[in-house]
Amino acid sequence: MLFSGDANGTVHFRPIGEARSDGSFSTKQQGIFKFRAVPFNPAMLVSAHFGGAVCLLDIHAMDVVLTFEHHMADCRDVCFSPANEAMAVSVGMDNRINFYDMREKKKLNCLTADSSVTSATFLPSGHELLCGTATGKILHFDLRSSTEPRTIQAHSGPVTCLALQPERQRTTNFQPETLLSAGYTATARKPSPGLTGRNTQTVADAAG
Repeated sequence: MLFSGDANGTVHFRPIGEARSDGSFSTKQQGIFKFRAVPFNPAMLVSAHFGGAVCLLDIHAMDVVLTFEHHMADCRDVCFSPANEAMAVSVGMDNRINFYDMREKKKLNCLTADSSVTSATFLPSGHELLCGTATGKILHFDLRSSTEPRTIQAHSGPVTCLALQPERQRTTNFQPETLLSAGYTATARKPSPGLTGRNTQTVADAAG
């Protein structure tokens, strides 16, 4: 089943490859920016919204289970920890990085960046979080410590998305722990221990 969200905050679902819609329901929030599947329950999605809402959605019931309203501006991304299937993170244009226990349906904690946060992904350990910002920086948080995040200036504009290349798809061109980031200047970076910007290559170079 394919799920899509629109600018009115409505969730639509349809069989993959078919134009017909099997139905829709309203989240009663502003436009949907991102969906994520809930790891511990395949009947649920989490949605990130313009306006800052984060919604837990029950697809079978076609309803909103819970709405978190802990962002004061657009929520741009949401992701789950690979080490804890209940832990989710949302990031927003209000500089906030919010942590949730989706199983217990509660907010856990909040970090604040020095600029708007536009994307996020966990490293495979689940103890480290990468966040892209509106200023083109990638912030590397170690969640086991209270130290300031390490940073790398990755793009000249907002970092629109982040992804780690799956281990089974790595090639000689993409070494382990290669980070792909997209923004105004699309580059693929392999973070060095200090995230100082070494070991960088463009996506075109890496693919070729």
